[in-house]
Amino acid sequence: MTTIAMPLQDAADLWVTLGTTRVGLNAIQCNAMGWGEASDIVQRAGLDIVYFNYGPSARVDDAEGWRHDEAVLLKAVDTAAALGAGFVYLCTGSPGACLWEEAVTHLGRRLARVIDHASERGVRITIEPCVSSRPELGFLHTVRDALMVAERLDIGVCVDLYACWMEPQLASLLRDHLDRIDLVQISDFVIGTLTQPNRWVPGDGDLPLGALLDLVAASGYEGVIDLELLGPRIADEGAASALRRGTDWLSRELNARGM
Repeated sequence: MTTIAMPLQDAADLWVTLGTTRVGLNAIQCNAMGWGEASDIVQRAGLDIVYFNYGPSARVDDAEGWRHDEAVLLKAVDTAAALGAGFVYLCTGSPGACLWEEAVTHLGRRLARVIDHASERGVRITIEPCVSSRPELGFLHTVRDALMVAERLDIGVCVDLYACWMEPQLASLLRDHLDRIDLVQISDFVIGTLTQPNRWVPGDGDLPLGALLDLVAASGYEGVIDLELLGPRIADEGAASALRRGTDWLSRELNARGM
């Protein structure tokens, strides 16, 4: 997401220059430029694609609108399978006029074909809870709720520490559901910031990131730790500098924990 404003070729060149060749791709960007061209770029660069991410454009109660989202997700699944990526993750999209329970029911219907197709291709669909100030992105705002829905739909969960850093019993949620956790994301936040999204390079903000990483390590999680940086602060610094500093910080902290 740090390089989403760049053409994919420029982003790939930057990742290679930084030595950051294990990355995720944005399905909206790949769909806009063409899946074949996107695949060619990452294969020529020798990138290890871990996941695709996607943000639904339609509300979950909009069956017609979800036809577009479903088509993009099906393409993302096929390309993930071809490139060896393990999962495609997404927020739920807006609940529209629904209350929580009805929104979950709609989500299950919207994703049913995608989940089945992903299972056939050896790829998992993964949902990400988002901060409650962004209901246009999704209606799941806690890891606990995301896990509840994931169990119901038999899919995975992305744990974004930026969104769940004050969630109670986070340690036990991770420990007891390791089979569902496909991704843990990290970035920093300055308390009092009202603009969203506005993430900081780890170590530049107020989040207790060391304690959170201790918690993740103690849970037994051995999956992907993802650096997700976007927003005005990152744009002002520039993708290259933010990624370099963020990667250095995260590598140092993970190495210190044997992760």
